[in-house]
Amino acid sequence: MDHLGQTILVLIADVISFTIFWLLELVVFNRSFRVHRFETA
Repeated sequence: MDHLGQTILVLIADVISFTIFWLLELVVFNRSFRVHRFETA
């Protein structure tokens, strides 16, 4: 595989891993703050 192919693979893997961690963080924060939101409502 040439250098361009490796660069594209690394960029794709980076974007996928960033998206997965961002979604997990969003789910965790939503679950942790949902209780407080319902208590005040």
